Amino acid sequence: MVDKSILPEFDGESAYSGALRFYDDSCSDWEYEWGKLYGSMKPTFKLFAIDAFGTAYGLLSDENVAIFWSETGELEPIDANLEEFLGMILEDPYTTINYDLYISAVEHLGKPSFHEHFAFKVELALGGSLSVDNLTIMDSTKHFHSLAKIAFQINEIKVGSSIRLITRE
Repeated sequence: MVDKSILPEFDGESAYSGALRFYDDSCSDWEYEWGKLYGSMKPTFKLFAIDAFGTAYGLLSDENVAIFWSETGELEPIDANLEEFLGMILEDPYTTINYDLYISAVEHLGKPSFHEHFAFKVELALGGSLSVDNLTIMDSTKHFHSLAKIAFQINEIKVGSSIRLITRE
C-alpha cells in the first residue's frame, strides 16, 4: 500500500489543497457515470485520482500509472508505478498537476468542491491558454460530459485538418 500522506495537505480525500483528488476501489462514479461517456475511448485502468482540471490518473494491468487526457481521450502510459509517480508529483507539483495554476485559480475564482473542477473555457487541445483567465468552476459530471463530447469530435478529425467548430454544452 502506497502512503499518500507523504503529499502536502493530504486529508484522506485529496492533497495539495484539493488540487489532486483520490478515489478508492468503492468509487463507482468513474466506471458508471464518467467512464461510460467515453465509450470505446474509455481507458481500461483502475482510477486512483483526478486532478482539479479533470485529468484522470489510473493504474494499468502492469501496475504502472497512465494519464487519461479527458479532452482528447488519449491514454498516456507513464513508466512509473504509483509510488514513483507520487514521488514525481512531490518533486515537481507545478509541472505534474499544474499546482501553480491551481493556487492562482483558487485565489481568483475560489476553491472548487470535491465534485467540481476548474474547466478551461477553451480547452487546451483546442488552442486554449493555460491561464486563470481561461478557467471557470464547473460541476465535475457536467465537465466530463463536455470533455467527452470534445474528445469524440477531435478523434473524428484527420491529423492535419483544421478545426473550425467544436460544440460544447
